[in-house]
Amino acid sequence: MSFPTARLSHGFTLFELLVAMSIFAIISYMAYSGLRNIMDAKTQTQQAADRLGELQLAFLRIGDDVTEVVPRTIRGEYGETRAAFIGAELGDIRLEFTRTGVRNPAHALRSVMQRVGYGVKDHTLYRLTWNTLDRAQDAQPQRSALLNNVDKFEVRYLDTSDQWQTSWPPPQFQTAMSSMPRAVEIRVETPDLGRINRFFILAEQ
Repeated sequence: MSFPTARLSHGFTLFELLVAMSIFAIISYMAYSGLRNIMDAKTQTQQAADRLGELQLAFLRIGDDVTEVVPRTIRGEYGETRAAFIGAELGDIRLEFTRTGVRNPAHALRSVMQRVGYGVKDHTLYRLTWNTLDRAQDAQPQRSALLNNVDKFEVRYLDTSDQWQTSWPPPQFQTAMSSMPRAVEIRVETPDLGRINRFFILAEQ
């Protein structure tokens, strides 16, 4: 009687195993690198979108304020009369004015007007508000940050002669405390977004 001959089988040789592991390592590295590049690109895109969103919200906030200006002068901390609209080239507060249209959903006994301002401190653009129009000696504004990493914040003002001014009131209007510009141009410059300009037309007074 004859018996079937058993088939001899053998596994991978050490060389074949090393080659297979090398190929797997290369494929894994390529896949990981591709995934990492995709994730990095997604993160950068999201950061850019978030940053642009912050800028757009800042301009929306500014636009909402300056398009509601009213020629209402106020009393300053020392009893002096402050112009309805003030634009300074230097200092922490570059823009200050009285606006109307402030919401009052609770129907509280307060004015619908508010004194607001804008300025840059430590490379951060802030919006400032005062609790009352006519200030007490210890009045301090409330600050809310709108945009960080700001290099420049510049404002120009279009007068009634269609001439651009770098401050407001301009010299010829210094005695007209209720004078208002026709339009305002806001310039913001940041390292990542560059220079962005926005133009706002003020309501007819």
